Amino acid sequence: MRLVSKILILMFCLCLWAPCGDILAVEESDSKSDPNSLVPDLFKEGYLFKGIEGSVKPVDEDARKWVFVTDEKIEGPRGELYAGDSLRLLPSSTLQRIIANQDKTDEIDVRLWARTANYAFPVKKNQRTYTGYDSRKPQRTQAARRENYLFPVYFLPLSSDEPAESNAEESTTKDNEKTDPGDDDSILPDEIRKALKPKKIVDLAKAKKTVDVEGDMMLINRTGVVRKQGKRYIFEVDALGRNVADLDFELLPCRALERMQRHMGDRPVKLRWKVAGIVTKFNGEYFLLPQRATRVYNNGNFSR
Repeated sequence: MRLVSKILILMFCLCLWAPCGDILAVEESDSKSDPNSLVPDLFKEGYLFKGIEGSVKPVDEDARKWVFVTDEKIEGPRGELYAGDSLRLLPSSTLQRIIANQDKTDEIDVRLWARTANYAFPVKKNQRTYTGYDSRKPQRTQAARRENYLFPVYFLPLSSDEPAESNAEESTTKDNEKTDPGDDDSILPDEIRKALKPKKIVDLAKAKKTVDVEGDMMLINRTGVVRKQGKRYIFEVDALGRNVADLDFELLPCRALERMQRHMGDRPVKLRWKVAGIVTKFNGEYFLLPQRATRVYNNGNFSR
């Protein structure tokens, strides 16, 4: 009896010391930054920046990738950006509207409202790693490079508030005629005044000419499968055998997509998901920014 009681006590202690579960590690990674990631999570997923000023610039020649360069210091819940830092812009109807309403495409000055997103890309094994999640191997370690993104939701066009050169020259000549050079009351030297950036104001003329672009929509709890197409992930709506139209959306990089990839792993079968998120259109293609993804089990029916 004593031996049996000792064995039971030992089993009870082992149960107490055992890890509480691998799913908690996934949820915990959302609440605080990963210390081993190559690029830290500067901003929490879904954090909204309101009215930040900067410029939108294309990354490639075909203008498919765009970045937002800040003109001022931006403070977030986990970090900060300084003037001149850039963040990649996710495709959205707002970005399409920004591009369509401007005469030039090299640099577009805007006041932007945008939500943050971050995603971990796999990299080479010899780089720093973080502990990922897999249902078969909870403590599997894989290399990752974390990136931060902005999803534009609203904007106002800006223009530089600088006077014409002719008016400036006329005013300076009149001042020189009235006063001597030694009587100049200017505090700042000419070199510093020329280096100062002109103030940017909202361009009401451009705001009135806003091109009508199809707005964003909400996709609420639709069931489908995720397939990989090259480097992209496509969400196909199937509704478990119900008669629905063929719909597919390219998934944008975010935390929800990262969790889906961890569950999918190298499994030969497609996993079904119930997804809720934002549907947007950019350059004629539909994209989905998932906000929530839940596994759905079909119990062997409607296999594809």
